[in-house]
Amino acid sequence: MILGLDASTKSTGYGIFHEETKRLIASGCITADGADMIGRINKIVKDIKERILEKYQVNELILEEVIPKNGYMNKNIKTYKALMYLQAKIMFLLHDEYPYIKVIFKYPGEWRKEVGIHSGPVKREEMKKRDITYVKNVFGLDVNDDEADGICLAYSALQQKGAF
Repeated sequence: MILGLDASTKSTGYGIFHEETKRLIASGCITADGADMIGRINKIVKDIKERILEKYQVNELILEEVIPKNGYMNKNIKTYKALMYLQAKIMFLLHDEYPYIKVIFKYPGEWRKEVGIHSGPVKREEMKKRDITYVKNVFGLDVNDDEADGICLAYSALQQKGAF
């Protein structure tokens, strides 16, 4: 199984594809709220483990890279740090309990190109709309932007392997 995670401390979207059948078998969002960032991270990772990793035979994880390519990290360093903490917690979980899962990090522009979403010079909000529309057109699903991105991340791995 290939798992795509659009990891966030408030709403982590995911998509799971069966690699042999090329079918989307599950998708959704894992949410956490409250002011306690570490508490949200703990809940998200606990739910990833319980709702996904304990249920599905995941052998590959595609994570969206959080470090921006173009050096605009200073715009919101607190957000980037929180996302990096979340990725670190996910990586520690995999290292300790699921060492056989291969992890691949992809930049947003990279996975969008692989699935065929044009990501020209548009704002983030427009890209999120394109992602939602893509999932609606390709999979017939009405989803939010987090779930759409999780689905597309996993789908990009299939595309890259030439599965379609």
